[in-house]
Amino acid sequence: MFGLKLIKEAHLKEIENKLSDLNQKLAETTAQKDRLQMFNSDHQERVSEMAEKIKELSIELEKKQSKIAELLATIDKEKTNNSVTLTISDDLSSITPIIRTKQNAFEILFQNGYLSDAQNSQHAIELSFMLIANEALSQLIEQFEPQVRVD
Repeated sequence: MFGLKLIKEAHLKEIENKLSDLNQKLAETTAQKDRLQMFNSDHQERVSEMAEKIKELSIELEKKQSKIAELLATIDKEKTNNSVTLTISDDLSSITPIIRTKQNAFEILFQNGYLSDAQNSQHAIELSFMLIANEALSQLIEQFEPQVRVD
C-alpha cells in the first residue's frame, strides 16, 4: 500500500506541476490577450482618426476640383472670344498688347476684308485685330472727347 501511496503522491505532484504550468501559461495568454485588445483599441482609434482625416481631405479635394473646373470653364470662355488686351506698365512708359484669337479668326478676318489669302499667318491675324481695336478705341475716344478736357 505504501507503494501505491507513493505513486499517487507522484501523480498528484506531477498533476500539480502541470496545473501550475497551465496556470502560468493562462496568465501569460491573458496578458497577451489584454495587450492585443489594447493594441486593437489603439489601432481602431488611429484608423478612425485616419478615416476622418481622409474624409476631410476628400471634401477639400472635391471643393478644389470644383474651383479648378470653374477656372477651366472661365479660361475656355476666354479662349472662345477674339480679344486684344493692352497692359500698361506701372511707370506708364510701355504698353504690351495681349491678343487671343479663335481658330477660325483668319476666316472671319478674310470674310470682312482685313486679310487676303496670302496673309494667312498668326502675325498678320494679330496685327489685324490690333487694327480693329485701334479703330474701336479711336471711335470711343472721339465719342467721349468733348466730356474730357485736358488743360
